[in-house]
Amino acid sequence: EMDLSVSLFEVQVTLGQSLHNAIAQIKASEMRYFYGVFYFPMHEEIMTAAFNGGVMGNQDFVWTFSDGLAEIRSGGYTTELDSPLAKTVNGIGILTMDIPPNELYNEAVDAFHEDVELQEYFRSRVTDPDLLDGFDMTGTFPLFFALLHYDAVMSLGLAACEAETALFDAKEFYETLKHLDFEGASGRVQFDNNTGTRSAGIRFGIYNIVANNVPNEEGLITFTSTLSTTVDFARVHNEVLELEPFIFNPGTSEVPISLPEITMQENKLASGTQIVAWTVSGFIILWSLWWAWW
Repeated sequence: EMDLSVSLFEVQVTLGQSLHNAIAQIKASEMRYFYGVFYFPMHEEIMTAAFNGGVMGNQDFVWTFSDGLAEIRSGGYTTELDSPLAKTVNGIGILTMDIPPNELYNEAVDAFHEDVELQEYFRSRVTDPDLLDGFDMTGTFPLFFALLHYDAVMSLGLAACEAETALFDAKEFYETLKHLDFEGASGRVQFDNNTGTRSAGIRFGIYNIVANNVPNEEGLITFTSTLSTTVDFARVHNEVLELEPFIFNPGTSEVPISLPEITMQENKLASGTQIVAWTVSGFIILWSLWWAWW
């Protein structure tokens, strides 16, 4: 376990003064590592203000962001050379779920797209027509969220089937759910027996975003997005695998310090005061020796 000190710096959706307050709090906190959660394209105003406030875009502050900045992670993001955004995006990390595609699931989805009869059956079983608003039966390649949703539904079904009684209550259902262990569409599915949260099968990836500081004809630069580290969550020990060195904002893989450098302030007495103090001390010592001899 790591000894971490965690603080929360909140920003209102409307940004404004709350953004400037958060930046001031970050700067005063003397913390060095931060995890940001906001969404594209809010990043422009937030990261520009943070750069102007001195808490982004330099080697003193290390930032990792949620996948709300997926547009940057997926590539194709451009900005002007030497702009605040160019400096703040360079050297950041973006944390995302790194669940590999499941071929069996993809085949099942493709079969559903081609089976009109199965689609009609699906519609007939939905009791609330509003749930089908905007539902596309032609479909697209499923995102990893679909794999998680599938495993969640399968977990509920398996827990119901494995309950000891047919008319189980919520407590019995919950206890059965916590003891499930199966290979799902998103990976191995297990649950923590104490909390009920998923304890295995989820892999996260940290993508390292690095600027290519060679502008194109329009004066814009691009960024490379490299999967640097993966973390596999398991019931006992999490597996951390470093795939590529992480390049921080200065352009090196040297890990920045986690605490501010210690500066010594020598609050010495003024020279005149020191002379008087030493003189008085010497007089007292001599006086004590004289009385001891006398």
